[in-house]
Amino acid sequence: PQRDRPHPAQRLAGDALAPLQQAATSQTLSTMTLYGEFTRVLAELNASQVDTIVLKGPALADSVYANPGLRPYGDIDILVHESDLARVGAILHERGYEDTREDEAPHRMHQCHGIFQRVYQHAGRGFTVEVHTDHLQIGLEPVSMDEIWERSSVQRFGAVAAHVLDTQD
Repeated sequence: PQRDRPHPAQRLAGDALAPLQQAATSQTLSTMTLYGEFTRVLAELNASQVDTIVLKGPALADSVYANPGLRPYGDIDILVHESDLARVGAILHERGYEDTREDEAPHRMHQCHGIFQRVYQHAGRGFTVEVHTDHLQIGLEPVSMDEIWERSSVQRFGAVAAHVLDTQD
């Protein structure tokens, strides 16, 4: 009879952990929903023959974390060739995304850098896609972006594939 009741410490920990468990569940569902959108966007970019390097979130989740569910992320970051920037914008626009900086003229930090980034927001779904043409964007003279693309490797994300940065990049 006495053994059937949880220890008082277990009851306290259970109550204290409930908000943390709820937050973790919410973050996991959010990440899974975003991952689905990520793979759909990636499939459209692949179909349009747009070379893409996946940055941060999903790439790190698969390559660095023992369990991809432990790497939360709240947006999609991709690196594309500057020559594909308009085509990527058109693909995202067709998916319901709007360029949040449409009125800003694209600019470079240095002449040898790519355009800083374009940020697209899906008003109805709340997704954000950041499209980069230079992955560093910290104001330093970069190494050749061609070399970065050459060192990248292909990784699968569900049913689609894209490039990911080499470890040194």
